[in-house]
Amino acid sequence: MLRPLTYLQERFVEFFLQTGNATEAARLAGYNGTYASLRSIGWENLTKPNIKAAIKKRMAEIQVNTDEVLFRLSQQARASIGEFIKIDEDNGFTIDLEKVKELGHLVKRIRPTRYGHDLELHDSQDALTLIGKHHRLFTEQIRVDWQLEAIEQGISPSEIFNAMVTFFMDQEDDT
Repeated sequence: MLRPLTYLQERFVEFFLQTGNATEAARLAGYNGTYASLRSIGWENLTKPNIKAAIKKRMAEIQVNTDEVLFRLSQQARASIGEFIKIDEDNGFTIDLEKVKELGHLVKRIRPTRYGHDLELHDSQDALTLIGKHHRLFTEQIRVDWQLEAIEQGISPSEIFNAMVTFFMDQEDDT
């Protein structure tokens, strides 16, 4: 059974996950000392089984998996500015700030203007491109079976090689 973490150790775990630096995590967590002693404390903390287990557990909690990334990208690709607009009784409109809070991951930028708010969503085309790349929809297909075709035509690989060497030698002579 692992010992529970102390307050400083809990803070160390959180700061280590933020910075990836044991010395900096020890300093931010509240440990006192010189740079060398903080480095030693940080390294020692990383070797303690209860701290290693806590770091591993927290990393599993905060890790974003492929499905979550694709889900968020698909939401960005499908997002519409209309989801964030409220029509008032004068047929004017305003930005629904409650909707912005709810679907904030779809919003790239919001800034106040003298007329209300300016709202920009993440680019749906970029999201679609990233989804397409994940599914390898845009990979270039290169034909590498030319040797097989040459053999089928009765040309040996050595004849192809000799022809290529001759071609490149002729190119050098021309320059």
